[in-house]
Amino acid sequence: MTKLTPVQIKLAEQLLLSVKNHEMNVEYNELASRINPPIHWRQVGKNIGEVSKLCHELGLPLLSAKVVNKNTQKAGDGFFPLYAMLGIPTKGKTEKELFREERDAIRNCKEWYRLEDYLGLHIGFERPDDAPPKKTEMVSNEPLENAVPVVSVVTPPPPEYLKPDVRRFSVSDPTPFQKSVDILNYGLGIDYLGKFYGGWQKGAFDFTANGTAYMLWFPKLSTDGKPASSSGWINTTADEGRTIIERAEESDHELGYEVADSIRLVFTKTKNEPYLFAGVYLPDKEHSSYQYHVYRRAADVADFTGKAPHIFYYKKEDAEDESLVTELKADALTGAPTLYQYKGVAKDKVDPVEVSGHKVYPRDRQTAINALSHADYRCEIDPSHPTFLRRNSSKPYTEPHHLVPMAFSEEFEVSLDVEENIVSLCSNCHNHLHYGQGAEELLAKLYAERREALKAVGIDITLEQLLSYYS
Repeated sequence: MTKLTPVQIKLAEQLLLSVKNHEMNVEYNELASRINPPIHWRQVGKNIGEVSKLCHELGLPLLSAKVVNKNTQKAGDGFFPLYAMLGIPTKGKTEKELFREERDAIRNCKEWYRLEDYLGLHIGFERPDDAPPKKTEMVSNEPLENAVPVVSVVTPPPPEYLKPDVRRFSVSDPTPFQKSVDILNYGLGIDYLGKFYGGWQKGAFDFTANGTAYMLWFPKLSTDGKPASSSGWINTTADEGRTIIERAEESDHELGYEVADSIRLVFTKTKNEPYLFAGVYLPDKEHSSYQYHVYRRAADVADFTGKAPHIFYYKKEDAEDESLVTELKADALTGAPTLYQYKGVAKDKVDPVEVSGHKVYPRDRQTAINALSHADYRCEIDPSHPTFLRRNSSKPYTEPHHLVPMAFSEEFEVSLDVEENIVSLCSNCHNHLHYGQGAEELLAKLYAERREALKAVGIDITLEQLLSYYS
Protein backbone atom coordinates (compact mmCIF):
# COMPACT_ATOMS: atom_id res chain seq x y z
CA MET A 1 0.00 0.00 0.00
CA THR A 2 1.31 3.44 -0.94
CA LYS A 3 2.62 5.48 2.00
CA LEU A 4 2.22 9.25 1.69
CA THR A 5 4.61 11.93 2.86
CA PRO A 6 3.39 14.68 5.22
CA VAL A 7 2.96 17.09 2.29
CA GLN A 8 0.93 14.52 0.37
CA ILE A 9 -1.24 13.89 3.42
CA LYS A 10 -1.93 17.61 3.71
CA LEU A 11 -2.88 17.76 0.03
CA ALA A 12 -5.12 14.71 0.43
CA GLU A 13 -6.80 16.33 3.42
CA GLN A 14 -7.57 19.49 1.44
CA LEU A 15 -8.91 17.46 -1.48
CA LEU A 16 -11.17 15.48 0.86
CA LEU A 17 -12.39 18.74 2.39
CA SER A 18 -13.12 19.95 -1.15
CA VAL A 19 -15.22 16.83 -1.74
CA LYS A 20 -17.02 17.25 1.59
CA ASN A 21 -17.76 20.89 0.74
CA HIS A 22 -19.10 20.01 -2.73
CA GLU A 23 -16.54 22.20 -4.49
CA MET A 24 -16.57 21.70 -8.24
CA ASN A 25 -12.79 21.86 -8.59
CA VAL A 26 -9.58 23.26 -7.11
CA GLU A 27 -6.89 25.05 -9.11
CA TYR A 28 -3.23 24.05 -8.70
CA ASN A 29 -2.08 27.35 -7.23
CA GLU A 30 -5.04 27.48 -4.86
CA LEU A 31 -4.46 23.95 -3.57
CA ALA A 32 -0.79 24.78 -3.04
CA SER A 33 -1.76 27.75 -0.86
CA ARG A 34 -4.28 25.79 1.23
CA ILE A 35 -1.74 23.67 3.06
CA ASN A 36 0.46 24.96 5.86
CA PRO A 37 3.17 25.82 5.06
CA PRO A 38 2.20 26.55 1.45
CA ILE A 39 4.16 24.98 -1.42
CA HIS A 40 4.87 26.09 -4.99
CA TRP A 41 2.07 25.13 -7.35
CA ARG A 42 4.52 23.20 -9.53
CA GLN A 43 5.01 20.76 -6.64
CA VAL A 44 1.33 19.83 -6.59
CA GLY A 45 1.09 17.59 -9.69
CA LYS A 46 3.49 14.80 -8.71
CA ASN A 47 2.27 14.73 -5.11
CA ILE A 48 -1.43 14.46 -5.94
CA GLY A 49 -0.51 11.69 -8.37
CA GLU A 50 0.66 9.69 -5.33
CA VAL A 51 -2.65 10.50 -3.61
CA SER A 52 -4.54 9.10 -6.59
CA LYS A 53 -2.33 6.00 -6.57
CA LEU A 54 -3.35 5.36 -2.95
CA CYS A 55 -7.00 6.03 -3.83
CA HIS A 56 -6.84 3.38 -6.56
CA GLU A 57 -5.33 0.86 -4.13
CA LEU A 58 -8.20 1.56 -1.73
CA GLY A 59 -10.79 1.08 -4.49
CA LEU A 60 -11.65 4.78 -4.67
CA PRO A 61 -11.85 7.24 -7.61
CA LEU A 62 -8.72 9.17 -8.59
CA LEU A 63 -8.95 12.18 -6.28
CA SER A 64 -6.50 14.27 -8.31
CA ALA A 65 -9.28 14.76 -10.90
CA LYS A 66 -10.51 17.53 -8.58
CA VAL A 67 -7.45 19.65 -9.50
CA VAL A 68 -7.51 21.74 -12.68
CA ASN A 69 -5.35 24.18 -14.59
CA LYS A 70 -6.33 27.79 -13.91
CA ASN A 71 -6.45 28.79 -17.57
CA THR A 72 -7.92 25.68 -19.20
CA GLN A 73 -9.99 24.38 -16.25
CA LYS A 74 -8.84 20.90 -17.32
CA ALA A 75 -6.74 18.22 -15.65
CA GLY A 76 -2.98 18.64 -15.67
CA ASP A 77 -0.63 16.77 -18.01
CA GLY A 78 0.15 14.14 -15.38
CA PHE A 79 -3.43 12.99 -14.80
CA PHE A 80 -4.20 10.84 -17.85
CA PRO A 81 -0.91 8.87 -17.77
CA LEU A 82 -2.13 7.56 -14.38
CA TYR A 83 -4.53 5.23 -16.21
CA ALA A 84 -1.70 3.42 -17.95
CA MET A 85 0.58 3.48 -14.90
CA LEU A 86 -2.14 2.01 -12.64
CA GLY A 87 -3.44 -0.41 -15.26
CA ILE A 88 -6.89 1.14 -15.46
CA PRO A 89 -8.59 0.30 -18.80
CA THR A 90 -9.76 3.35 -20.75
CA LYS A 91 -12.00 1.37 -23.17
CA GLY A 92 -11.23 3.76 -26.01
CA LYS A 93 -12.70 6.78 -24.27
CA THR A 94 -11.41 10.29 -24.90
CA GLU A 95 -9.55 12.26 -22.24
CA LYS A 96 -12.61 14.50 -21.90
CA GLU A 97 -14.86 11.49 -21.27
CA LEU A 98 -12.45 9.96 -18.76
CA PHE A 99 -12.11 13.26 -16.90
CA ARG A 100 -15.87 13.72 -16.67
CA GLU A 101 -16.44 10.12 -15.54
CA GLU A 102 -13.79 10.41 -12.85
CA ARG A 103 -15.26 13.64 -11.50
CA ASP A 104 -18.74 12.07 -11.44
CA ALA A 105 -17.28 9.09 -9.57
CA ILE A 106 -15.66 11.43 -7.02
CA ARG A 107 -18.95 13.25 -6.48
CA ASN A 108 -21.02 10.06 -6.11
CA CYS A 109 -18.55 8.05 -4.01
CA LYS A 110 -19.87 7.16 -0.52
CA GLU A 111 -16.66 5.58 0.78
CA TRP A 112 -14.28 8.51 1.22
CA TYR A 113 -14.17 7.62 4.91
CA ARG A 114 -11.76 4.82 3.89
CA LEU A 115 -9.08 7.28 2.78
CA GLU A 116 -9.91 9.51 5.76
CA ASP A 117 -9.35 6.54 8.12
CA TYR A 118 -6.20 5.31 6.40
CA LEU A 119 -4.57 8.72 6.74
CA GLY A 120 -5.83 9.31 10.29
CA LEU A 121 -7.72 12.45 9.28
CA HIS A 122 -10.84 13.99 10.82
CA ILE A 123 -13.03 15.13 7.93
CA GLY A 124 -16.40 13.76 9.07
CA PHE A 125 -17.55 11.63 6.14
CA GLU A 126 -20.53 9.39 6.87
CA ARG A 127 -19.60 5.81 7.78
CA PRO A 128 -21.83 2.75 7.38
CA ASP A 129 -22.66 0.79 10.52
CA ASP A 130 -20.58 -2.18 9.39
CA ALA A 131 -17.46 -0.09 8.65
CA PRO A 132 -14.29 -1.20 10.51
CA PRO A 133 -13.19 0.89 13.55
CA LYS A 134 -11.77 4.29 12.69
CA LYS A 135 -8.01 4.28 12.35
CA THR A 136 -6.25 7.06 14.23
CA GLU A 137 -2.52 6.60 13.73
CA MET A 138 -0.56 8.70 11.25
CA VAL A 139 0.42 6.97 8.02
CA SER A 140 3.70 8.29 6.67
CA ASN A 141 7.05 7.01 5.43
CA GLU A 142 8.71 9.96 7.18
CA PRO A 143 10.21 9.69 10.69
CA LEU A 144 7.60 10.13 13.40
CA GLU A 145 9.04 13.44 14.62
CA ASN A 146 8.55 14.91 11.13
CA ALA A 147 5.00 13.66 10.64
CA VAL A 148 2.02 15.99 10.79
CA PRO A 149 0.09 15.34 14.04
CA VAL A 150 -3.52 14.26 13.66
CA VAL A 151 -4.58 16.55 16.49
CA SER A 152 -2.82 19.62 17.79
CA VAL A 153 -4.33 21.67 20.59
CA VAL A 154 -1.61 24.30 20.92
CA THR A 155 -3.55 27.45 20.12
CA PRO A 156 -1.67 30.73 19.74
CA PRO A 157 -3.20 33.79 21.43
CA PRO A 158 -5.93 35.51 19.39
CA PRO A 159 -5.00 38.37 17.07
CA GLU A 160 -4.94 41.79 18.70
CA TYR A 161 -7.93 43.02 16.71
CA LEU A 162 -10.29 40.49 18.37
CA LYS A 163 -12.17 41.05 21.61
CA PRO A 164 -11.02 38.92 24.59
CA ASP A 165 -14.19 36.79 24.43
CA VAL A 166 -15.66 36.30 20.97
CA ARG A 167 -17.62 33.08 21.49
CA ARG A 168 -21.04 34.72 21.57
CA PHE A 169 -22.27 36.00 18.21
CA SER A 170 -25.09 38.44 17.56
CA VAL A 171 -26.41 39.88 14.31
CA SER A 172 -27.08 43.21 16.02
CA ASP A 173 -23.49 43.51 17.32
CA PRO A 174 -21.25 41.37 15.09
CA THR A 175 -17.54 40.98 15.72
CA PRO A 176 -15.60 41.57 12.48
CA PHE A 177 -13.24 38.68 11.62
CA GLN A 178 -10.49 39.28 9.11
CA LYS A 179 -10.04 35.56 8.39
CA SER A 180 -12.28 32.52 8.53
CA VAL A 181 -9.55 30.69 10.47
CA ASP A 182 -10.00 33.22 13.28
CA ILE A 183 -13.67 32.27 13.49
CA LEU A 184 -12.74 28.59 13.66
CA ASN A 185 -10.02 28.95 16.27
CA TYR A 186 -11.27 31.78 18.47
CA GLY A 187 -15.00 31.94 17.79
CA LEU A 188 -16.08 28.31 17.60
CA GLY A 189 -13.20 27.42 19.90
CA ILE A 190 -10.84 24.55 20.37
CA ASP A 191 -13.38 22.72 22.56
CA TYR A 192 -15.37 22.01 19.42
CA LEU A 193 -12.66 21.64 16.79
CA GLY A 194 -10.07 19.65 18.73
CA LYS A 195 -7.23 21.25 16.79
CA PHE A 196 -5.78 24.56 15.73
CA TYR A 197 -6.06 25.71 12.13
CA GLY A 198 -3.57 27.85 10.29
CA GLY A 199 -3.31 29.28 6.81
CA TRP A 200 -6.20 29.17 4.34
CA GLN A 201 -9.58 27.71 5.23
CA LYS A 202 -12.34 26.38 3.03
CA GLY A 203 -15.76 27.99 2.67
CA ALA A 204 -17.46 25.71 5.20
CA PHE A 205 -16.65 23.55 8.18
CA ASP A 206 -18.82 20.66 9.40
CA PHE A 207 -18.89 19.52 13.02
CA THR A 208 -21.17 17.62 15.40
CA ALA A 209 -22.08 18.46 19.01
CA ASN A 210 -24.31 16.21 21.13
CA GLY A 211 -25.38 14.33 18.03
CA THR A 212 -26.54 17.43 16.12
CA ALA A 213 -24.92 18.33 12.79
CA TYR A 214 -23.74 21.90 12.34
CA MET A 215 -21.94 23.77 9.59
CA LEU A 216 -19.92 26.94 9.84
CA TRP A 217 -20.46 28.58 6.47
CA PHE A 218 -18.40 31.47 5.13
CA PRO A 219 -20.16 32.54 1.90
CA LYS A 220 -18.67 35.42 -0.04
CA LEU A 221 -21.58 37.50 -1.29
CA SER A 222 -21.81 38.41 -4.95
CA THR A 223 -22.10 42.08 -5.88
CA ASP A 224 -22.20 41.67 -9.66
CA GLY A 225 -24.21 38.48 -10.25
CA LYS A 226 -21.06 36.39 -10.62
CA PRO A 227 -19.37 33.96 -8.19
CA ALA A 228 -17.31 35.81 -5.58
CA SER A 229 -15.08 32.75 -4.96
CA SER A 230 -13.66 29.79 -6.86
CA SER A 231 -16.44 27.50 -5.56
CA GLY A 232 -18.60 28.42 -8.55
CA TRP A 233 -21.63 29.33 -6.41
CA ILE A 234 -23.32 32.72 -6.55
CA ASN A 235 -24.37 33.78 -3.05
CA THR A 236 -26.87 36.59 -2.51
CA THR A 237 -29.19 37.75 0.29
CA ALA A 238 -32.85 38.77 0.31
CA ASP A 239 -35.41 40.02 2.87
CA GLU A 240 -32.81 42.28 4.51
CA GLY A 241 -30.52 39.35 5.14
CA ARG A 242 -33.16 36.97 6.48
CA THR A 243 -32.74 34.77 3.39
CA ILE A 244 -29.56 33.55 1.70
CA ILE A 245 -29.74 32.16 -1.82
CA GLU A 246 -26.95 29.94 -3.16
CA ARG A 247 -27.19 29.19 -6.87
CA ALA A 248 -25.00 27.78 -9.60
CA GLU A 249 -24.27 29.68 -12.79
CA GLU A 250 -26.75 28.79 -15.52
CA SER A 251 -23.93 27.67 -17.82
CA ASP A 252 -22.47 25.27 -15.22
CA HIS A 253 -24.34 21.98 -15.52
CA GLU A 254 -21.93 19.96 -13.35
CA LEU A 255 -22.15 22.03 -10.18
CA GLY A 256 -24.93 21.06 -7.79
CA TYR A 257 -26.04 19.01 -4.79
CA GLU A 258 -29.14 18.39 -2.72
CA VAL A 259 -29.45 20.92 0.09
CA ALA A 260 -28.12 19.53 3.39
CA ASP A 261 -30.03 19.29 6.69
CA SER A 262 -27.32 20.73 8.93
CA ILE A 263 -27.82 23.88 10.98
CA ARG A 264 -25.76 26.62 9.34
CA LEU A 265 -23.94 29.21 11.44
CA VAL A 266 -23.24 31.82 8.80
CA PHE A 267 -20.51 34.46 8.52
CA THR A 268 -20.77 36.45 5.29
CA LYS A 269 -18.39 38.86 3.63
CA THR A 270 -18.23 41.04 0.56
CA LYS A 271 -15.09 42.01 -1.31
CA ASN A 272 -12.43 43.69 0.85
CA GLU A 273 -14.73 43.57 3.90
CA PRO A 274 -14.39 41.38 7.05
CA TYR A 275 -16.53 38.36 7.88
CA LEU A 276 -19.62 39.27 9.94
CA PHE A 277 -22.05 36.96 11.74
CA ALA A 278 -25.24 36.86 9.66
CA GLY A 279 -27.25 34.49 11.87
CA VAL A 280 -28.26 30.84 12.18
CA TYR A 281 -29.93 29.51 9.03
CA LEU A 282 -31.97 26.42 8.19
CA PRO A 283 -32.60 25.03 4.70
CA ASP A 284 -35.89 25.76 2.98
CA LYS A 285 -36.16 22.51 1.05
CA GLU A 286 -39.55 23.35 -0.39
CA HIS A 287 -38.04 26.19 -2.42
CA SER A 288 -34.64 24.61 -3.12
CA SER A 289 -33.41 22.46 -5.99
CA TYR A 290 -30.19 20.76 -7.08
CA GLN A 291 -28.56 23.99 -8.25
CA TYR A 292 -30.61 26.53 -6.26
CA HIS A 293 -30.52 26.53 -2.46
CA VAL A 294 -32.57 28.71 -0.11
CA TYR A 295 -31.73 29.21 3.57
CA ARG A 296 -33.91 31.08 6.09
CA ARG A 297 -32.58 32.77 9.22
CA ALA A 298 -33.87 31.03 12.35
CA ALA A 299 -31.88 32.85 15.04
CA ASP A 300 -29.93 36.09 15.53
CA VAL A 301 -27.78 34.93 18.45
CA ALA A 302 -25.53 31.89 19.01
CA ASP A 303 -23.34 31.16 22.03
CA PHE A 304 -20.37 28.75 22.04
CA THR A 305 -19.25 28.97 25.64
CA GLY A 306 -20.89 25.65 26.66
CA LYS A 307 -20.44 22.03 25.61
CA ALA A 308 -22.74 22.51 22.62
CA PRO A 309 -23.89 25.57 20.69
CA HIS A 310 -26.61 27.50 22.50
CA ILE A 311 -28.77 28.93 19.73
CA PHE A 312 -31.42 31.50 20.59
CA TYR A 313 -34.07 30.49 18.07
CA TYR A 314 -36.97 32.73 17.25
CA LYS A 315 -40.09 32.18 19.33
CA LYS A 316 -41.32 29.06 17.50
CA GLU A 317 -40.60 26.92 20.57
CA ASP A 318 -42.58 29.31 22.79
CA ALA A 319 -45.46 29.05 20.35
CA GLU A 320 -45.32 25.25 20.57
CA ASP A 321 -45.44 25.44 24.37
CA GLU A 322 -48.46 27.72 24.19
CA SER A 323 -50.09 25.38 21.68
CA LEU A 324 -49.75 22.47 24.11
CA VAL A 325 -51.30 24.49 26.96
CA THR A 326 -54.15 25.57 24.68
CA GLU A 327 -54.76 21.98 23.56
CA LEU A 328 -55.13 20.83 27.16
CA LYS A 329 -57.30 23.74 28.33
CA ALA A 330 -60.58 22.21 27.15
CA ASP A 331 -59.36 18.60 27.42
CA ALA A 332 -61.40 16.28 29.65
CA LEU A 333 -58.18 14.38 30.51
CA THR A 334 -60.09 11.11 30.28
CA GLY A 335 -56.90 9.15 29.71
CA ALA A 336 -55.14 10.60 32.73
CA PRO A 337 -53.65 8.09 35.21
CA THR A 338 -54.14 8.41 38.96
CA LEU A 339 -51.06 10.00 40.56
CA TYR A 340 -48.65 9.00 37.81
CA GLN A 341 -45.32 7.69 39.11
CA TYR A 342 -42.00 8.65 37.52
CA LYS A 343 -40.22 5.87 35.60
CA GLY A 344 -36.71 7.27 36.02
CA VAL A 345 -35.78 6.18 32.48
CA ALA A 346 -34.25 8.45 29.84
CA LYS A 347 -36.21 8.86 26.63
CA ASP A 348 -34.68 9.03 23.16
CA LYS A 349 -35.06 12.32 21.36
CA VAL A 350 -37.72 12.52 18.68
CA ASP A 351 -36.55 14.08 15.44
CA PRO A 352 -37.49 17.75 15.17
CA VAL A 353 -40.15 18.82 12.69
CA GLU A 354 -40.10 21.88 10.47
CA VAL A 355 -42.55 24.64 11.36
CA SER A 356 -42.50 27.73 9.15
CA GLY A 357 -38.93 26.98 8.12
CA HIS A 358 -37.72 26.34 11.70
CA LYS A 359 -36.84 23.10 13.49
CA VAL A 360 -39.09 22.44 16.48
CA TYR A 361 -39.08 19.47 18.83
CA PRO A 362 -42.64 18.07 19.19
CA ARG A 363 -44.41 17.80 22.55
CA ASP A 364 -46.32 14.67 23.52
CA ARG A 365 -49.80 15.34 24.92
CA GLN A 366 -49.93 12.20 27.09
CA THR A 367 -46.53 12.98 28.64
CA ALA A 368 -47.84 16.38 29.73
CA ILE A 369 -51.00 14.85 31.18
CA ASN A 370 -48.92 12.27 33.10
CA ALA A 371 -46.86 15.09 34.63
CA LEU A 372 -49.99 16.98 35.75
CA SER A 373 -51.29 13.76 37.29
CA HIS A 374 -48.02 13.21 39.17
CA ALA A 375 -48.55 16.61 40.86
CA ASP A 376 -52.22 15.74 41.54
CA TYR A 377 -53.18 18.75 39.40
CA ARG A 378 -51.78 21.21 41.93
CA CYS A 379 -49.29 24.04 41.54
CA GLU A 380 -45.78 22.80 42.33
CA ILE A 381 -44.65 26.24 43.45
CA ASP A 382 -47.25 26.11 46.21
CA PRO A 383 -50.04 23.46 46.29
CA SER A 384 -52.27 25.90 48.17
CA HIS A 385 -52.37 28.35 45.26
CA PRO A 386 -56.00 28.84 44.17
CA THR A 387 -57.17 27.26 40.95
CA PHE A 388 -60.49 26.06 39.52
CA LEU A 389 -62.07 22.94 38.04
CA ARG A 390 -61.72 22.30 34.36
CA ARG A 391 -64.82 22.95 32.28
CA ASN A 392 -64.97 19.39 30.93
CA SER A 393 -63.45 17.56 33.88
CA SER A 394 -63.58 17.28 37.65
CA LYS A 395 -59.81 17.82 37.83
CA PRO A 396 -58.28 21.14 38.95
CA TYR A 397 -56.86 23.34 36.19
CA THR A 398 -53.05 23.60 36.04
CA GLU A 399 -50.69 24.06 33.11
CA PRO A 400 -47.68 21.95 32.05
CA HIS A 401 -44.31 23.70 31.83
CA HIS A 402 -40.98 22.21 30.69
CA LEU A 403 -38.54 23.20 33.43
CA VAL A 404 -35.58 22.80 31.06
CA PRO A 405 -37.07 24.51 27.98
CA MET A 406 -37.53 22.44 24.85
CA ALA A 407 -35.81 25.21 22.90
CA PHE A 408 -32.50 23.87 24.25
CA SER A 409 -33.03 20.25 23.18
CA GLU A 410 -29.95 20.31 20.97
CA GLU A 411 -27.74 20.72 24.02
CA PHE A 412 -28.82 17.35 25.41
CA GLU A 413 -28.44 13.78 24.17
CA VAL A 414 -31.83 12.70 25.56
CA SER A 415 -35.37 14.00 25.21
CA LEU A 416 -36.46 16.93 27.35
CA ASP A 417 -40.10 15.96 26.80
CA VAL A 418 -40.30 13.60 29.80
CA GLU A 419 -42.56 13.71 32.84
CA GLU A 420 -39.62 14.42 35.16
CA ASN A 421 -38.93 17.67 33.27
CA ILE A 422 -42.55 18.91 33.22
CA VAL A 423 -43.92 20.79 36.20
CA SER A 424 -47.55 21.54 37.02
CA LEU A 425 -48.21 25.25 37.58
CA CYS A 426 -51.18 27.48 38.24
CA SER A 427 -51.75 30.11 35.55
CA ASN A 428 -50.27 32.87 37.69
CA CYS A 429 -46.99 31.03 38.43
CA HIS A 430 -46.69 29.89 34.82
CA ASN A 431 -46.87 33.47 33.59
CA HIS A 432 -44.58 34.60 36.41
CA LEU A 433 -41.84 32.22 35.15
CA HIS A 434 -42.11 33.57 31.61
CA TYR A 435 -42.72 37.27 32.15
CA GLY A 436 -42.32 38.28 35.80
CA GLN A 437 -39.58 39.71 37.98
CA GLY A 438 -38.02 37.43 40.59
CA ALA A 439 -38.64 34.27 38.54
CA GLU A 440 -35.15 33.07 39.59
CA GLU A 441 -36.47 32.19 43.07
CA LEU A 442 -39.26 30.06 41.61
CA LEU A 443 -36.82 28.31 39.28
CA ALA A 444 -34.38 27.64 42.13
CA LYS A 445 -37.17 26.00 44.16
CA LEU A 446 -38.31 23.81 41.26
CA TYR A 447 -34.71 22.88 40.41
CA ALA A 448 -33.92 21.84 43.99
CA GLU A 449 -36.95 19.58 44.04
CA ARG A 450 -36.31 18.09 40.57
CA ARG A 451 -32.53 17.86 40.37
CA GLU A 452 -32.26 14.14 41.17
CA ALA A 453 -35.28 13.22 39.05
CA LEU A 454 -33.77 15.09 36.11
CA LYS A 455 -30.43 13.28 36.53
CA ALA A 456 -32.25 9.95 36.54
CA VAL A 457 -33.51 10.61 33.01
CA GLY A 458 -30.17 11.88 31.69
CA ILE A 459 -30.80 15.63 32.09
CA ASP A 460 -27.75 16.69 34.05
CA ILE A 461 -27.84 20.45 34.48
CA THR A 462 -26.66 23.04 37.01
CA LEU A 463 -28.87 25.75 38.46
CA GLU A 464 -26.68 28.39 36.80
CA GLN A 465 -27.19 26.78 33.42
CA LEU A 466 -30.95 26.54 33.96
CA LEU A 467 -31.19 30.21 34.97
CA SER A 468 -29.23 31.21 31.87
CA TYR A 469 -31.94 29.60 29.72
CA TYR A 470 -34.49 32.03 31.15
CA SER A 471 -32.34 35.16 31.09
